[in-house]
Amino acid sequence: MIKKLFTQIYNERLSNIALILELLVVSVVLWFVIDALYVKYSVYTKPMGIDIEHTYMVKLGYIEPGVPGYHKYKDEGKERTGEVMEILDRIQHRHEVEAATLVAGNGVPYGLGEQTTVLTYDTISVPVISRLADPDYFRVFRIHGSRGETPEEMTEKMKNAVLMASEGALDKYSIDITSLIGKDGFGIFSNGQSLTLGGTYPMIRKNEYQDPNNKYSNSVIVHYSWSAVWGSGDPIVVRVKEKMDKNFIENLRADAENLRVGNIYISDVRSIADMRHKVLQKQNQETMMYLFGAGFLLLNIFLGLLGTFWFRTQQRRQEIALHKVNGASCADILGRLICEGLYLVAIATPLAMLIDFNIAHSELNAVYNGTTLEPLRFIICVAISAASIILMMIVGIYIPARKAMKIEPAVALHGE
Repeated sequence: MIKKLFTQIYNERLSNIALILELLVVSVVLWFVIDALYVKYSVYTKPMGIDIEHTYMVKLGYIEPGVPGYHKYKDEGKERTGEVMEILDRIQHRHEVEAATLVAGNGVPYGLGEQTTVLTYDTISVPVISRLADPDYFRVFRIHGSRGETPEEMTEKMKNAVLMASEGALDKYSIDITSLIGKDGFGIFSNGQSLTLGGTYPMIRKNEYQDPNNKYSNSVIVHYSWSAVWGSGDPIVVRVKEKMDKNFIENLRADAENLRVGNIYISDVRSIADMRHKVLQKQNQETMMYLFGAGFLLLNIFLGLLGTFWFRTQQRRQEIALHKVNGASCADILGRLICEGLYLVAIATPLAMLIDFNIAHSELNAVYNGTTLEPLRFIICVAISAASIILMMIVGIYIPARKAMKIEPAVALHGE
């Protein structure tokens, strides 16, 4: 039957060439759309590196000079930071609080803005995101170490060191930074001071849409007290014990006056889960619009391809009738028609793969894992594209073929 099918395909080469070209174009466009969706999905589902469940951001305010209740400082920076640390200590001792830490504003997940710097080691340097935080930052967001350290162990490590870094920080130079834990010679903020690396951790992302492969995908966490005095935008982040965060925000706001120290007071309390919802809301809407556009394009592709095979099969009612007259069963006829379609797809797919490869090689599609041409990603997207075309082809052949096979051969051949 295979030889007969190829003979028939050759004899009908003019119409088949047109169909193969259509399949070729559809396959390339379908692959491009699926590849883009694959990248978006992969970025969104990448591990965040943190756990924000039961976490809250406590914003701090301060009384300005000239406002009633303001007291004058002798050393403003030092004294104001001391007042903030006293509030932090009081929050840490609340019965419902598991851990709390002072961070710079950019260290809060789903917050706005990032602070970037350069991490140096020996003669090499790499751009990184810098986050200033106290050691309990690891406990609050349950950040584990690259060597399997618990958040508690990472907290203890940071108490004895100033600098912690993400495990891929020196991948650009093919250096495993985890092997350098405990070694000095690291520099940050270009201040010329040599620092010891206390530990490493998996990548931390700001939000689900942050590309983990961009220039500043890696980060460092620097001990807050080493490099900063409290600034007005630096909050306290809190992890509340499980099943104890009911009315936590209301209770902390109600107790704000008792937690005030000097000129520093609690100005607001927000759930980081709520912050996540608000930050992602706009981006989710943009993604939905993108998915709607991609879905509309895919629907048109599917309907066009479905219609092509549907029309092609309807036009062959007489051929189906002749097969029935010659004793072929319905299964034989259906199998023959589907096999013919599969052969046409098999001819078009390698040609489409060649075009897909050149598109990816020319970096015209989305970047993921630092490349546009990743073997596994390429194979998956091509396979999904081919499977979708085959599915539409089978549906486009099966339904009209079943209807045609129900017609009596004499009626179908009447026009002949």
